[in-house]
Amino acid sequence: MATLIGFSSLPADTFAEGPPSGSDNGNIDAIARIQPISANGRTGPFDGQPVQGFSGVQFAPNGESDTFWFLSDNGFGNEANSTDYLLRLYQAVPSFNGAGGDGTVAIEGFVSLSDPNDLIPFDIQNEGTEERLLTGADFDIESFVIDANGDIWIGEEFGPFILHFNSAGELLEAPIATPNPVELNTLNGQEPLVIGHRGASGDLP
Repeated sequence: MATLIGFSSLPADTFAEGPPSGSDNGNIDAIARIQPISANGRTGPFDGQPVQGFSGVQFAPNGESDTFWFLSDNGFGNEANSTDYLLRLYQAVPSFNGAGGDGTVAIEGFVSLSDPNDLIPFDIQNEGTEERLLTGADFDIESFVIDANGDIWIGEEFGPFILHFNSAGELLEAPIATPNPVELNTLNGQEPLVIGHRGASGDLP
């Protein structure tokens, strides 16, 4: 049996430096004005980038046992409302309250994911910019590993793709497609009818 020996939490209203976010909830009202994010008692736009919605975690590659890298998910819930949510990895140091800490989490820095060399074969949200920072409208990043060279390998869901970045968050090669290895049909041979699932349900309802 596993026993919890420490706990720390990051407040929902934690923001990092960056451009304002949460300006678009993905819908257009009757007079064609874009409406800001509004959910859980919070309304955008926000002054900066939210540090929230983590979908993956790894120990820091330098061997610091108290430091972790967290992967942000794709933003505010779906592709349409996350056009200004920048995809990042955040470096965090939790102070576990069961191990002499105070239960807080310190955000030490972040790496923004980008495609400065135009390797992605389709238009991204920041297509016409020099940095080509990636957003939640471009990819739904779910898991990652950091290899011995410090490169970052990320599994994402929209493609689905494997994304290969250097330690600065710059894409090193075109997205690697990861199709289903087998075709699984229903017992009568027809394709399955997907009603809903815990993935990109906005794309595949």
